[in-house]
Formats: sequence, structure tokens, C-alpha cells
Amino acid sequence: MPNEELKTVQDWIVRNILRHTRSHPASYAYHPKSRPEFAAKPHCGCDYLLKVDIQDFFNRVTEGKITRIFRDLGFSDLVSFELARLTTVTAQGMELPEGLSERRWPAIPAYQSRYEGFLPQGAPTSPMLSNLAMLALDEKLQELASSEGTSYTRYADDLTFSARKPHDFESIKRFKRKVLTELNAAGFRPNLRKTHIRGPGTRRIVLGMLVDGQRPRLTKEFKDDLRQHLHYLTSDDHGPATHAQANKTSIGGMFHIVRGKIGWATRVEPEYGRKCLIQFRTIKWPPIERAKSGTISI
Repeated sequence: MPNEELKTVQDWIVRNILRHTRSHPASYAYHPKSRPEFAAKPHCGCDYLLKVDIQDFFNRVTEGKITRIFRDLGFSDLVSFELARLTTVTAQGMELPEGLSERRWPAIPAYQSRYEGFLPQGAPTSPMLSNLAMLALDEKLQELASSEGTSYTRYADDLTFSARKPHDFESIKRFKRKVLTELNAAGFRPNLRKTHIRGPGTRRIVLGMLVDGQRPRLTKEFKDDLRQHLHYLTSDDHGPATHAQANKTSIGGMFHIVRGKIGWATRVEPEYGRKCLIQFRTIKWPPIERAKSGTISI
């Protein structure tokens, strides 16, 4: 996380620069009106699903890439470099390309570091900059997907491709190799443990939602978890205090956890979510906890 002074500067960059940029249409994270369920919808009814996770996503977006982004936005070389320095962090193990350090300004000691910066977790500028850093790759992957008769969406570091028959496992495997080639060429690496293909007869899940029907659906595990919370919270034998203690959280914390789950359920399956909300409103929350939690709307 940046310190308060740096965060103020980064917030200014977000408001005055990054909010006026556009990410690729296939990107569904880190921009206004972006929602996970929108990223899942294009894959509904698919027969095959290819999911690729980018390993160390922010770390792979280097200072050099950020400098080029600001340069492409119309800033001078010096200003682009300064903005990149304000929005990246350095760590040993990521040395600069040979000869680059000699071109830096010797009057500023910090600029003589031989370690290249990358996007930090927690900085307000990192999400939007990561989208801009992926813009060219998003375009290539979209073109590749279109040429192969598949659909493509990206939510942060989660890349999803889907296809219908006559595609089969072999054609999707060949397509996967092409995707990984493009990913490697762009300087990113796949997390192979989270990269897999799902086909007919298996559950096809995108960002926690089932996409085997006409619209995204909540998983059975999610519904079971929410049902259990509501059962114990409305039970005279348990109630909010006992249930919160069993889950090692405060009553106010439990309120927001369950309310958040219901909010998510309402977005994905509105009718189911509304039924859960009706049950949620019958819970007898202690007045003192409601006051401590601030303004609470149920």
C-alpha cells in the first residue's frame, strides 16, 4: 500500500488521467460499470471452456510498459518516466535491460537503480494501468478467438474462452497452445495450476458462476453456504451472537458478510436473492451492534 502522500498523487492520476482512458471491450474489471456477471454472460450455453490465469499479474506489468502507456497517451518521455516511477515499485531480482540505467538522470540517485519497477498491489492506479498494459494482448486474443469461432473475456488476471460444438477437446487443446504463445510473447506467464479445459459432462464455472445454461447461475456451494448462514441467524437456538462467535467474527462483521452475499445473489439470480433478503430482514440483530456498524440498510 502506498503512503498517504503518494496515494494522494496516485488518486490525482486516476481522476485526471486514467479515468479518461478506455480498456478493451473484452475486459470486464477495473472500469466504471464493470461487473463479473457481465464477463460470465458471453460464455453461457458453451460446450467447452478454457480458463487461463496469469501468474503474478501486477508484477509482470513493468515500469517500462507503464512508461510506454503514458507516452502513448501523449506525455513527453520525461513526464512518462516520472509518472511510471510514481505508479510502480522496485524490488531486487528484476534488473533493467542492459544500458538502460546509463540513460537515466544521474542527478537523481533514486533513478540510478538497476532494478525495474512493477505495478504494486493496493495502489489506486494499478488496476486501470493493468488494463491499459493488456490492451494490445486483449486485441490479439480477441482476434484469435474470433478466427477460431470462440468467445473471449478477461476479468483482471482471469482469461476465459468458450466454444460450442463442433469444437472438441483436441481443437480446444490446439487453441490453448496458441493462447499461451500469445501470452508468453507479451511478457506474461500462465499459472498452469489454474489453467484448464472443461467440456460436456463437467461443471463449467466462470468467476464463481455456472454458465451451462442461458444465463449465469449461482453454484450449489454458494447457495448452501448462504442458506446455512440464514438458518443459524434466524434460529432461536443460535442467533447472530452465537453464529458470529462460531465464525470468529463480530456481529457487525457477520451482518455485512451475509448482506454482501445476498447482494451478490440478487445480481446473479434476482428472484432467489430477493427471497434471501426477505428472510434476512427477519433476523433479530442486537440494537447495539446495529449502531456500532454505522448506517445499515436492510
